[in-house]
Amino acid sequence: MEKYSPKRTKDREGKAAVTDHYHAVLEDSARVAMTKVPTVSAVIPTYNRGHLLKNAIDSILAQTYPVHEIIVVDDGSTDGTREMLESYVKEESGSIRCPVHYFYQQNQGQSVALNKGIEMGNGEWIAFLHSDDAWLPQKLESQFRTIEYFDWQCGLCFTDAQFVNNPHMQTTTFQLAGMCYEQPLGIVSDPLRSIVGSDQPYPGVWVPTQLVRADLARRIGGFDPQLRCSEDQDFLFRLALITNLCFVNSSQVSIDRTPVWDRASKLWDQVDIRLRNDQYRCEKWLNLSAELPSDVRIGIRNNLRDIHSAWTNFYLEREEYESARQEISTALKYGLTVKLAIKLILTQIAPKLARKVVLKYARRCNPDHF
Repeated sequence: MEKYSPKRTKDREGKAAVTDHYHAVLEDSARVAMTKVPTVSAVIPTYNRGHLLKNAIDSILAQTYPVHEIIVVDDGSTDGTREMLESYVKEESGSIRCPVHYFYQQNQGQSVALNKGIEMGNGEWIAFLHSDDAWLPQKLESQFRTIEYFDWQCGLCFTDAQFVNNPHMQTTTFQLAGMCYEQPLGIVSDPLRSIVGSDQPYPGVWVPTQLVRADLARRIGGFDPQLRCSEDQDFLFRLALITNLCFVNSSQVSIDRTPVWDRASKLWDQVDIRLRNDQYRCEKWLNLSAELPSDVRIGIRNNLRDIHSAWTNFYLEREEYESARQEISTALKYGLTVKLAIKLILTQIAPKLARKVVLKYARRCNPDHF
């Protein structure tokens, strides 16, 4: 089976040609009945977005490949989400072609809500959609035809997605992550290495684009509630340990990026939360399996080295020099580099000078890089 790797490029004309070719492939395959027609549970986690649920559900109902059920998991909303959903279902009862199930839980975070949907879903496959996003009509069909094209050997399929409602983000998830596949569809080559070795600040595979086999999602334990950021990256890594991943190289999801200053994703801008999150994730990956390829383990250890180096910077900026010394010592346990050696010497004998260097880097570039 041929596998494809992403190439880093910003050739928009090439991307348009790829999209046109994909539609041609899709049209050809659509003339042939699929050998299997699996059932799909669509899972929508939501929190205080009752007024947006209608658009999300409408985009599910508009799919050319029908879903088996829609599961709405309310993560402790206080805006009357239940009542708004009940009103919508009652008004549209004649056009809703599948059951809509509603589950309420105390506010526990998106990962717990997603896991509730995975637990309650009856479909053989599960597709996720945030309550402020929308699927394009051929999203599920294009994914299943891609999965079938690769003889059902892939347990997860993802697509590109277009950001909307933000003039500063007129791009797609693939482009934001620096990914551009030349093929209209394909299997990801070396997904573990791609995930661990990526130096991009944004993931290329977003939760609303994913279609995953329900049994595999349950086998890996779903999403990790301990992660406040990058839970999708962690979910993908653990799936890549047990199944192939394939992709559709066209935007099949609209992701709302209306500027909201209290958006949960702003957590990523809080350095301590981000570093604590990344450290936990990488340490967990190292403990997942002794069967990890050696270069993947080395890549994770290198990431941990960089994380503790960044922690050193964090404490130097705050003049917490003893904590900085502890972090640089921990970083060295994962490997020695010239920069780390210099930082170690400065932190030990001239911490105020080390702080000045860190602040200089913070003004010029990402301070994590020193």
